[in-house]
Amino acid sequence: MAEKTVGATIFRKAVNIFETAFRQHIPAGSFPYPASEFHFLQNLHTLTGQKRAHTNCNAFSTEIWAGLLFDFLQETLPDLMPDASRVGFPEEPENATTETKAENFWLLAALIEDVWEHCTSDTLQARDSYYLETIKSLPVNRVYDFGGGAGRFALELACHGLQVHYADTNTVKRRFLRYCRDKLALNLLSTQGSPANRFDLILAIDVLDHLPDPAHHLGLLRKRLRDGGFLLFDASFNDDGWHMGGKNHVDLFFTQLAQMFQLACWGKPDFCGSLCVAKPHKPAGYGNTWADQSALYMPEHVQTLPMEGTAGYIVAANTKVVEPFVVSPLARDFIEAFRTPIQTDTITDLAADLSLDAQTGQALVEDLFKRRVLGGYQTAGNLKMLELYS
Repeated sequence: MAEKTVGATIFRKAVNIFETAFRQHIPAGSFPYPASEFHFLQNLHTLTGQKRAHTNCNAFSTEIWAGLLFDFLQETLPDLMPDASRVGFPEEPENATTETKAENFWLLAALIEDVWEHCTSDTLQARDSYYLETIKSLPVNRVYDFGGGAGRFALELACHGLQVHYADTNTVKRRFLRYCRDKLALNLLSTQGSPANRFDLILAIDVLDHLPDPAHHLGLLRKRLRDGGFLLFDASFNDDGWHMGGKNHVDLFFTQLAQMFQLACWGKPDFCGSLCVAKPHKPAGYGNTWADQSALYMPEHVQTLPMEGTAGYIVAANTKVVEPFVVSPLARDFIEAFRTPIQTDTITDLAADLSLDAQTGQALVEDLFKRRVLGGYQTAGNLKMLELYS
């Protein structure tokens, strides 16, 4: 992010959150361009002074969460402003590892970014709702939210009546969670120290792929999980500097995952990320295993519709995540075959039955993954590499 735009970009996201929380429109030219950290904090403090009272209720909502953010900022910003730079902005951290060692500006920016994404993204809100429904359907009471960020899951689950221990390396986010806990009187939410007991469920959402040694942390999390408990994680492992996407790291992680855990369920298509819910291994014959769940499928809401005047078909879904696209009649028949789960080792046979060569069939499958049409997971190299798709 260029230095001349960083303050304006983050401040605009804060305005988006403000408008969501208080249903109050802020005209684009209401605030001067923040040319330094001090001006940014000054603008933000002025913005918080314009907030209306938000309605408290028993049920947690993103509006309540966003409103708490501005209550928190109103109390916190005066302490930060005297030390803020009046010339430009602090140097941006290079990656997720150095982010937590950054100056307060970037720790605060990460908090705003986190709340902004969950409050304004239709895709992320749909994903969050699905994950929360999945969690609430599991027989769990004690939850460890590892790398819980701005607390989207920890706060709602504590409001739902679960005992939640929250942990994150960002000191500003931790302070915000303590503030929310006190304001919402959430006695079931703990934010202090290292957890002493083992948990029914461990959440690691958008965090394992930021760690320099994700396989090592997977082993540490396993020790925190009771027998019969669940690990729910979402990790993309993109090799982009902010995520650990190196092949050796990813291979080792998924090898250890397959050795330590058995699959409980995986995510539905058309959501960002790759949801996986896994349980520690039990004696042979207990529950699902990775191998017998190695299948791909297409959900009911995806449709293949004939196009008028041509031989092609439109593939569309009732979601903003899956963009409509056009395929040939042969490709349409191939896609429709996934209405019933297809074992990954039979995809070549399916392609041959439809007079498609293996390479074309595999390319179609990969394209459907990218478009969020297929769900499930695919294995290669005797589970040394496991790719989860949702």
